[in-house]
Amino acid sequence: MTIADQKELTSAEYWNNEWRRLAPSRCYASLDWVHRNYLYRAFDRLLSGLLPVDPDRTFIEMGSGPARWMIYFHRRFGYRVVGCDYSEVSCDLARRNLAAAGIVGEVMQADFMTIEGQYDVVFSGGVVEHFDRPQDVLAAFARLVAPGGILITDVPNLGGLNGLYRRLLKPETFETHRLVTLADLRRIHAGLGLQEMLATPYGSFTLGRLPTDAFRRFPRFQRTVWRPFHLVASRGVNRACLLMQGAGVRLDHRLISPHLVVISRKPV
Repeated sequence: MTIADQKELTSAEYWNNEWRRLAPSRCYASLDWVHRNYLYRAFDRLLSGLLPVDPDRTFIEMGSGPARWMIYFHRRFGYRVVGCDYSEVSCDLARRNLAAAGIVGEVMQADFMTIEGQYDVVFSGGVVEHFDRPQDVLAAFARLVAPGGILITDVPNLGGLNGLYRRLLKPETFETHRLVTLADLRRIHAGLGLQEMLATPYGSFTLGRLPTDAFRRFPRFQRTVWRPFHLVASRGVNRACLLMQGAGVRLDHRLISPHLVVISRKPV
């Protein structure tokens, strides 16, 4: 089974156009983008409680985009990293970002439904919701998990406040995204014979997930009102969430958290 056999809600050209908007960056190398952002820091907290630091472990990211998560898993846990994406632009960007970070890693331009291999950690972030049958995609990903290895599946929470933002301000989001719930992910992981380690929403009420281009049809309002408001409000909410997190307050909840993650282990 290949990507072409799936009912995909996007395409390689769609992602080529998306990734052309980004230039190679050194900002991913230091992980400041994790530590300064409440959403990513919450994700880091969850992962660091489950994953060991081990330079002998192998990691693959399915739909690797600009390679920021490849860089994160190498820097944070020491893993030997591989990425797979079918977008030519994405793969070129990923290779440049890895080089800028001084990290040796492989980036494959390939159909991730058909690649072979075995990895200790198989990660996808924001991938399976772009397919009409995420269970088929996750079955292909699970096939790559070595016995005793871990499958990490992260998706946007389009059933909570994040989804409401999108329905009101950018309804076309749902032309390229399928609603995938935490219950859906748990059921798929269990059906693949995986042993659940963690299933949770994460992150809090975050204006950073409001569409930055919500009023692009009204350029003057977008430029003079919405963009400045979005920038200031997002930074303020992020700062408040970081302070509450520092005080030990956990704000994750399915109604307000912008992301969902399920982490499972393949039996030995």
